[in-house]
Amino acid sequence: MTKTPDAYFAKLEDSLAPIALALREAIRKAGPDLTETLAWGFPCYSGNERIFSIAAQTAHVNFQLWYGATLAPEFPRIEGTGKSLRHVKVHALAEVDAGLDEIIAAAIALDRDDPQRVA
Repeated sequence: MTKTPDAYFAKLEDSLAPIALALREAIRKAGPDLTETLAWGFPCYSGNERIFSIAAQTAHVNFQLWYGATLAPEFPRIEGTGKSLRHVKVHALAEVDAGLDEIIAAAIALDRDDPQRVA
């Protein structure tokens, strides 16, 4: 069983590892003070509350956003119907781009300015 974020990333399929690692780097760049832990078997990133998770699937990486429902109207790339948790499906390394950086920055700002308890 994977017990650390580093171990999680190390065991990823070759096709998904670069995408997941690029997401990790984008989060770290935008939020260097965020805490990285493993929860539910996936790397999670928290400030005041949980903000992001990275979950590799079969053919893509789900970039999970705990403030996703709040951000979805502003960012059409965010999918899902959860009460708070939504996601962006990332199929290729090129999709970790400036638009995703904007989503990351907006989520970190929400957590900083108006943290919402996540379940």
